[in-house]
Amino acid sequence: MKVLHISPTYYAADSVVGGGEKYILYMARALSCVASYAENTILAFGEKEGEITVNEVRCIVALGRPWDAYSVNVADLQQRMASADIVIVHQCLTAFGLFVASHARLAGKIVVGMDHGGGEHPLVSHSGESCLMFHGFLTYSKFGMAAFHDSKVPTKIIYGPVDTTYYFPPAREERERDLVVAVGRILPHKGFDRIIRSLPKSLRLVIAGTVSDQEYSAVLADLIQSTGANVVIKGGLSDDEVREVLRKASLFVHASTHIDYKGKYYAKPELLGLAPLEALACGTPTLVSNAGSLPELGVVVGCDVFSSDEELKKSLEKFASGAATPIAADIYASARALYGMEQYGEKLLAELLAMRNAT
Repeated sequence: MKVLHISPTYYAADSVVGGGEKYILYMARALSCVASYAENTILAFGEKEGEITVNEVRCIVALGRPWDAYSVNVADLQQRMASADIVIVHQCLTAFGLFVASHARLAGKIVVGMDHGGGEHPLVSHSGESCLMFHGFLTYSKFGMAAFHDSKVPTKIIYGPVDTTYYFPPAREERERDLVVAVGRILPHKGFDRIIRSLPKSLRLVIAGTVSDQEYSAVLADLIQSTGANVVIKGGLSDDEVREVLRKASLFVHASTHIDYKGKYYAKPELLGLAPLEALACGTPTLVSNAGSLPELGVVVGCDVFSSDEELKKSLEKFASGAATPIAADIYASARALYGMEQYGEKLLAELLAMRNAT
């Protein structure tokens, strides 16, 4: 069975190093874990044509401007899809996603859609019939499933996956009791300013993330100076370095928000929450906000949900006072059972086979 994942962007420094792109890698690897006969390939777009391997997954880069469907060579796209049995379209509700899905359906492929944000084409909100080119939709949270509520196409939730073969507690625990960590691109809706304002003086915060918004980065710098908070922002870290920071931390905080510091509203601030899941897989106790899908992570041992800056501050103060937290092994076991690679791969394979048999 040949599965082709098509995404406007891919997970690499010259494209986008973000959760939506990383998720595709996890999804492909999870399928390979349970179906060694399945061939997973990612097709994405960029200024230079080529081929790379990222986290053991083959990624083909075709010429085109990400998000611009008109920049894609249709004949080339059709040729690359020709040998695929199943085409999984990521960012499926965007203009790019609908464009790719229409050509995949015309080519007689089984077409599966996944939403990683990126906006929605007006056709989606004005007519549910635009979704009929898909055989099915998959989502990884109840919150994400809401994007397909008007669709007549079957939609299933498969929770996860987080790569629990890469993220796991260290053999020897060396946690730094005063270390709090947050991970994510430096963007306003990630809510790093909320953590800085709430941070007790006895704790120090490391934010691991690449600056994607210069104005917001400057706001954070001013906030750190004005509050005197012990905060360090580290950009350009490799996955290995981020994992090391997660393993050293005694607490992880993910404070994404629907309304940022300027009052701007974000409909989909988090559709899964890979960063907190990776922290939990490392055995690190975690606090998440109530934005988007994040409250759903509260079922994992060691993950608590806060609904306001006041609640965040109280939780951080409680942690700073020495409150007990679950042991790393129990946190990891819970994250693996509920969101891990194996359970996800088995459920994904079952869904894809069911779609293939139905057609």
